[in-house]
Amino acid sequence: MALDLHGYTIHGAWQKFNIVIDQCYWNGVKSITVITGRSGPICREFPTWATNHMRVRDFELKQNQGSWKVYINKKKV
Repeated sequence: MALDLHGYTIHGAWQKFNIVIDQCYWNGVKSITVITGRSGPICREFPTWATNHMRVRDFELKQNQGSWKVYINKKKV
């Protein structure tokens, strides 16, 4: 699954990220690729968003440096 944040404002991208991560958690999705672009404000802000989201277990910059792999916490039963 992938989330492309191109074309969003910073605030809009942050809101969309939060909504999608929550949906992934509730649907049992283990990881997602988030496309931010290689530079720009969304790419710079993304680590803060991921670090502060309670459902994100870990994240890493993918090799092409324009996207992030986000690992989501396992849903508690």
